[in-house]
Amino acid sequence: METETIVMCVGFFIVGIIIFYLLRNSCGCNVVEGQDETPPAESQLCSNIPIGGGACQFWPKPPSLPDENGQCATGYCAGGESNCKDCGGNWFVMGSPPVPPPVVKPVCNGQPQSDLLTVRRKTPAPDVFGYYGNSEGDVAGQVNLEDIPDVYNVLVLTFLLFDKNGNFYLSIQGNYAPSSRSEGSLLNFQNALKAWKLKPDPYGRQKHILLSIGGASFQKDNLPNLNTIEWYSNVEPGKASTISSDISEYPTKIKLIEGYEQFIDYFDPSTEIIDGIDLDMEGSNKNSQRLQLCATQDTHWIEFLNHFKIYNYVYSCAPEADNGSCGSYYKILKANLFTWYNIQFYNNKPSQINNQPFSTDIPCTDNDSPSNGLGIEWATFGIDPPQTWQDENSSGKSAFEFVVENIFSDRTNFHNTKFGVLVPGSDDYSIVEDQGGLVNCYDFNKFAYNVSNNNNIDTIGTWCIEQDVLLGNLCFTNQIKQLLTGTPSSTPCKARAPPPDTTKIYACTWNGSCDGLKEETWASCKACKKSGNGQTCMSERTNPPKWTLKTC
Repeated sequence: METETIVMCVGFFIVGIIIFYLLRNSCGCNVVEGQDETPPAESQLCSNIPIGGGACQFWPKPPSLPDENGQCATGYCAGGESNCKDCGGNWFVMGSPPVPPPVVKPVCNGQPQSDLLTVRRKTPAPDVFGYYGNSEGDVAGQVNLEDIPDVYNVLVLTFLLFDKNGNFYLSIQGNYAPSSRSEGSLLNFQNALKAWKLKPDPYGRQKHILLSIGGASFQKDNLPNLNTIEWYSNVEPGKASTISSDISEYPTKIKLIEGYEQFIDYFDPSTEIIDGIDLDMEGSNKNSQRLQLCATQDTHWIEFLNHFKIYNYVYSCAPEADNGSCGSYYKILKANLFTWYNIQFYNNKPSQINNQPFSTDIPCTDNDSPSNGLGIEWATFGIDPPQTWQDENSSGKSAFEFVVENIFSDRTNFHNTKFGVLVPGSDDYSIVEDQGGLVNCYDFNKFAYNVSNNNNIDTIGTWCIEQDVLLGNLCFTNQIKQLLTGTPSSTPCKARAPPPDTTKIYACTWNGSCDGLKEETWASCKACKKSGNGQTCMSERTNPPKWTLKTC
């Protein structure tokens, strides 16, 4: 090859390299290897970028950065809008508010309900539990007892607490809350309870009123002040003791028995109101009521429950759908003291219940406990564990049915116990996500259908009556009534429309007064120039909270 040709080729090659770099810089191309989602440049707090300077922002902001504007890239990513987009960022001009992508919060409102499935009458008619008196929110106790739907035949009053001396205190909110512990408020409550109990059950079931001992907030290191007027108790105000986190101060079985007898002499002296006790000991830390129950006190409660059989009491428990919680009642269950063992199929996820052996931190179990714990294996569900309690396996069984049918391999020994299901009272109940599922959102028509075709579910119930009546449009009641009558509901559940989307409401203001002009973006507000000083841009958002006013 001639020298002249070689020089020409080298020259073309050098020119090609120069053109390549010129084109790459002008078009904003950036070579990024792999799928690294972090900005390929240094970053800083957006608030540190000068007003008027360009910024390339990334959402969500890193948790370590408290600044509301998140993390802004510098260097290549902030070289212009196209570069920012190449990096996967959100370009804006400082002085304008950054607009994060909308946060979609899952809600039950609008959760589809089944077309009306045929729900057959269940015989014998199942007991339906309704918890009452201390629900979350503003609806606690806001239903008169005379207005409780007749599908409920077991009324559970929440909650009965105790102190280290074995004194008992009944907390009831709403329409029957104690008023300075006056005799009038107590008498009104007693009369209402008697009237509810004396009203015949239209489905031929026996009616019961139980006192639920415990609740999620009843914990040894987080006990409310007992020296207030918010309790029905035989203990005079100012003389209540507390619950210590020291296990040695747990009341003895004698104190528990004597304290309860004194409370009943005060609250139900004729013994015609209260029929029994529901145990709802919750929590997971070392000082929680559930683990206190298990540490040494399970024998206290076995003797306590045995003692009050003199009143012909019946007993239930409400374990959470969780290995530890269900196992915590094992010794009492094995003693054949529970008439009902009703599992809370809400708040907890299907992943929290399986076939793992009982842990040593559940001392309520013993050497005779099943080697496979609760005995739940999810293999037939396709996904292990299922996403929600209404997911079905290859045999058409929902997850909650599967647990009730298979829990405890030695359950044949518990011949006196009925196993049941507790669900939320409405689709307004709080939501827990598990692998994308909404575990507290129930299709009540489908729920009633499944229960009607399952001979192993003897009891159903809801937390709580107030949720069902005041927030759930009686959806639970109307669907469960089909189990008792076999007649299709005339008011099937309908999915309610979700609340209107008000996440973007913008307005332009001048001198602090809005002229009514609605604008899509902060930038378009700035473009609406008017004479005079004091122009202010305002953006109002419902979620997250409102932004503060800023001068443009």
